[in-house]
Amino acid sequence: MTMLSARNEKLYGRRLLSLADQAVGPLRTIAERSLREMRDNLPPDWPELIRQRHTDKALAMLTLPGILSGVVKADAPQRGAENESKTFEMLLAALMWGVSGDALLNSLIIGPAGATLDSRASSRIAEWARAASVALVSGIVTRSQESLRLFLAAPTDPDVGRRRRPEATILNHVGLTTSQSAALARYEASLPRNWSLGRAERALRRRSDVLLRRRAETIARTEALAAANKSLILRWDELAARGLFDKKVAYLYWITTPDDRLCELCAPMSGLRIPYGNEFRSPSGDSRLVSPVSYPPLHPLCRCTMGLDYE
Repeated sequence: MTMLSARNEKLYGRRLLSLADQAVGPLRTIAERSLREMRDNLPPDWPELIRQRHTDKALAMLTLPGILSGVVKADAPQRGAENESKTFEMLLAALMWGVSGDALLNSLIIGPAGATLDSRASSRIAEWARAASVALVSGIVTRSQESLRLFLAAPTDPDVGRRRRPEATILNHVGLTTSQSAALARYEASLPRNWSLGRAERALRRRSDVLLRRRAETIARTEALAAANKSLILRWDELAARGLFDKKVAYLYWITTPDDRLCELCAPMSGLRIPYGNEFRSPSGDSRLVSPVSYPPLHPLCRCTMGLDYE
């Protein structure tokens, strides 16, 4: 039995993207602020540790307290007062509830609308949101440490090195990915040689801020879609436990967004079917992908989702 018609499949994908987009703004705010905290709230002796080549000790001081402990207040007023502040974990959980409890999606996924989550499914959502929050923070810190380590180990153009303050330059790279850090280094090398130290540092700080905002956007969009797709798995697990379908004869299939933004990484995944409980493997074998995956996204800023078939 095909769970979604071709028409409903498109509606399903758009609806999921819409729900995920609702979380992007707050998630981006939290991620951006936390990345700035990583850069701006380092201990006073941090630059000196870098200058003295105590690299490992300095990198160990990079943390991201903001994503777990930081809060963001919603812009829209509710009953004349501000909305409650939400942590990153709460936003992920709220997004998953939105997908799992939506009547339209219920009717598209399993037929009869109105089925609600039980307390066990609720607990699984909260558990996943907590684990996802911790894993995300750990991943961001680890990638930032590795990026900075590579930057510090890279040879420096003597002309560039003479006209910069090492501590100011290094701080601009904190929180960036490896590719962003390399791009910032290329930008620095391209600056006119006759610029003053102050002007060059201001230009680098502005470019670093732009890159930091882009990274926050990527984190927000990718994690929002991951939460939405994970919630579908939890939802289907619950419905299977109720006997509404048999996992042994069920399949998951990959749904791409068929427009001019469909990337070369996701295109080969379109319509790929796997037995329920298995993992998706990209048929392309592209080394840029982390494959296999249990559910979308396949890569940062991925817009894919998945559907359920059963016989």
